[in-house]
Amino acid sequence: MLRILFALFKVVVLMALLAFGAVLLLVDTAPSLPEMAAPSPEDISETRAFVTDVRAVAEGRSLAPILVSEERAGAILRVGTRLFPDARGRVGIDNGRVVMEAAVPVPLPWLGTRWLNGTATAPPFEGRARLDQVRVGGVPLPPDFVVALARVGANIVTGNGAGDIFLNSARRLEVTEGGLRITLALDDADKRGFMRGLFGTMRGTD
Repeated sequence: MLRILFALFKVVVLMALLAFGAVLLLVDTAPSLPEMAAPSPEDISETRAFVTDVRAVAEGRSLAPILVSEERAGAILRVGTRLFPDARGRVGIDNGRVVMEAAVPVPLPWLGTRWLNGTATAPPFEGRARLDQVRVGGVPLPPDFVVALARVGANIVTGNGAGDIFLNSARRLEVTEGGLRITLALDDADKRGFMRGLFGTMRGTD
């Protein structure tokens, strides 16, 4: 019995060391993005307008795609990052794809704060939300794996399985010179959970 327990202990220690080593491989000593400005009143107004558009679709009052310019995307990002102290982000359009950048502080024992710097690109899609490239700390990661992690993370942050609903409801993404056209599709069972998750997230930014 002691031999089994000792073997299990060694496995746990080895897994912890591997996980710590993986983190060290991915983190950087400095953020890749400049510090973000606090949201302005205009940013808050743009974000509320976006929420109003989403609510109209979720409540069945509109079937039109949601239009998000680069300026509005930046405003939403500045408001949303208040959920994550000291986090930094940037979103833009390049060569027909949405480019998302993030720098997130990661406190590590004995090492202080390190930074998880990442970049992801999303191509136009229809049917299923997807990424086509993800790099963290300069290391390429499988896009589908990252989407799955984002789904779980959104579920944790918003609650009520809203991460599943958010990703499943995004049926089409069109990228134009003027910004993004996002088509959402929600069945009756998902609408209430979608709005609870969305407003729960926005309350966290008040």
